[in-house]
Amino acid sequence: MEVSRRSFLAGAAASGFASFAATVLAAPTPSLLRTPSKWDMTTDVVVAGSGIAGMCAATAAVDNDAKVIVFEKGKYYGGAAVINGGIMALQGGTKWQRKHGVTDTPVRLYAHLTDPKNPEYKKNNPALLKKYSQYCGPTQEWLEAHGVKFLPTATKPGKYDSQHHEFYLHVYTDDPGDGNRKPQPSGGFMGGRGVMMPLKAYCEQKGVQILMEHKVTDVYKNAQGRVIGARVQAGNKVINVRACKSEELAGGNFKSNIAMRRYIDPLGYDA
Repeated sequence: MEVSRRSFLAGAAASGFASFAATVLAAPTPSLLRTPSKWDMTTDVVVAGSGIAGMCAATAAVDNDAKVIVFEKGKYYGGAAVINGGIMALQGGTKWQRKHGVTDTPVRLYAHLTDPKNPEYKKNNPALLKKYSQYCGPTQEWLEAHGVKFLPTATKPGKYDSQHHEFYLHVYTDDPGDGNRKPQPSGGFMGGRGVMMPLKAYCEQKGVQILMEHKVTDVYKNAQGRVIGARVQAGNKVINVRACKSEELAGGNFKSNIAMRRYIDPLGYDA
């Protein structure tokens, strides 16, 4: 399977820049397991984690006609994204920025995120930032094509909303969650479920299996070093899963990435 470059990067950008940085700074180092004599399950693509990075990867894969299984170690779907506040930093000249009178371009966004005068950005990876800047616009369109809706409101640059001071879109959801979310003037609520539940519905409609309390503990490689499968723990049972075409590790955001947290904020790091 060859996932189209545009669809994969758009899906990846939706997961947020922190996911890109986490992958580069501390990519997991799997052990070399002996390939099992028999596979318990076979699929095209294995995705470890049902958060936004994992579900975007699953969506991009199924859009390219792959058979996909998502393994989630927890009891509940969606990771941190499903309970977040529902704001999304999509800049670089998106249609929503234009609607709100904000002038921006990918070049301008990249310059902003690599500005040496801003100490917050000194440790950013320029190559990843260039892709992030380039694909913000297509990401918004990609999300909307997969059922995600945005509220007509937005947080604009220079106008602080808690700790947020960039241009943020507000994600629409009809689910108040735990009941603490405020109804929006235009109807509905703002929350991460507005991204995660449409992606879940889309993937399941396309035949993606999402298995809860299934933890990917290791991967299998062939003699050439290519990952060909995963070792999954489900209770007391070990399941060997063959991945014919790809395996995506999306098992945690920056909170799970201790090496990245130490690198970004050595003084504020708290294990």
